[in-house]
Amino acid sequence: MHCMYCGHSKIYKRGKTKRGKQKYQRYICEKCQKSFSELAGTIYEDRRLTPPEIDRIIECQNQGMNFAQAAKKVGVTPKAVANLLKNTCPKNSAQSTDCFDPVDSPPDTNTNND
Repeated sequence: MHCMYCGHSKIYKRGKTKRGKQKYQRYICEKCQKSFSELAGTIYEDRRLTPPEIDRIIECQNQGMNFAQAAKKVGVTPKAVANLLKNTCPKNSAQSTDCFDPVDSPPDTNTNND
């Protein structure tokens, strides 16, 4: 693992951070002295929603639910769902639902244009 800010390879554990009921490892870089969590660089970073809530919202979106339906199913406000999806998927994205996928998946290689 490397520092997400400077790329230095010497990083050390620096306690844990709590998000919801889950605890996540924090790290500090020996070189730049910046700290970051294991969620850094993912769609879970800097969110008030917990990772399981985010996963459920994305699953609802991929099933075609609107913001209100997804919010009701997950137990959050429609505004929280809208903010998550608005800030996760770039505008005018060619990939309508793939941009919500929290896991890096291989690109679609299907060239069949039926």
